[in-house]
Amino acid sequence: MAWTTSLDSLSAFTMMDVEKWADEGNRIPRSVLLKGYSNWIEGYITDIQVRRDEAGSVVRAKSFRSMRKNEPPYNLQIDFPSEGPFIGQSVCNCKAGQGHCNHQVGLLYTLAHLLKLQCKSVPPTISKTSLPQKWHVPPRTFGLTPKAINTMKISKLKPPTVCPPPKKYKRCDGILPNLYCPVPVPLPSDQFAKDLKSNLAAIGSNSQMYSLLLAAERHPVDKVATELGDVPLGSVLSYQALACPTSTTNVHHPPFPLPPQSCHYVTALTENESRFYSGMTVTLSDAETLEMETRGQSTNNTWHRV
Repeated sequence: MAWTTSLDSLSAFTMMDVEKWADEGNRIPRSVLLKGYSNWIEGYITDIQVRRDEAGSVVRAKSFRSMRKNEPPYNLQIDFPSEGPFIGQSVCNCKAGQGHCNHQVGLLYTLAHLLKLQCKSVPPTISKTSLPQKWHVPPRTFGLTPKAINTMKISKLKPPTVCPPPKKYKRCDGILPNLYCPVPVPLPSDQFAKDLKSNLAAIGSNSQMYSLLLAAERHPVDKVATELGDVPLGSVLSYQALACPTSTTNVHHPPFPLPPQSCHYVTALTENESRFYSGMTVTLSDAETLEMETRGQSTNNTWHRV
């Protein structure tokens, strides 16, 4: 028969059978078994083909000598008789290729692995460029510990090679997007929730909203003041749109009497100049009223935009 990649003609055997054959019949050293196991794990065994004949099955393959793929690989061949010992004749063109080399053991481990997976044929060899990269993936044993979102820092995947030294962040504020309220009215208040619960109770509703309102009444949640109003503690707005604290200083000074000023001026103004300057006249009561109305305007965004 011709050479194929089908494994139907091979009898099932495991890695324990391979180690038992190596210990009892041939007394292969442990170092050779470990090297053969490494050849299987690292993918040195390639081009596996099987042929069925009258005496049993014959398997041939190739084994790379090292990680340098420019060297010619070794040619392997193992006979599996249908009756008699586990392995008949085995040949490898390496220096120790009389059935006791690590290349033969690597081929046996590979076949045992494929038979364990119940593969009907030898799977094709997948190139490294076709597989997902895994050298940047941290091992599962490292683990991930939970952290507060305010302590997280978003950075670039690969910073530029020529750049100033990174700044030292004394305090991290987390992610602060430019959130805005899409509705022109304030957020639903506690009174809105009470009215909704009473309306649902009046119609005998069994909706999930009614059960949530009852649960919220039995176990009230804390509220956090944000730029969009009071929101429940733990929501997204409670830590991404915190209300900026404003400090207001209320100083009540006693009235400061101005000294009497003379209202007689020597300069003679024209009629137009006299009308212009008379419109700029401010009395003491007008100045005090204007001062009281403009207190705290530095914290008003509208005043900054004017």
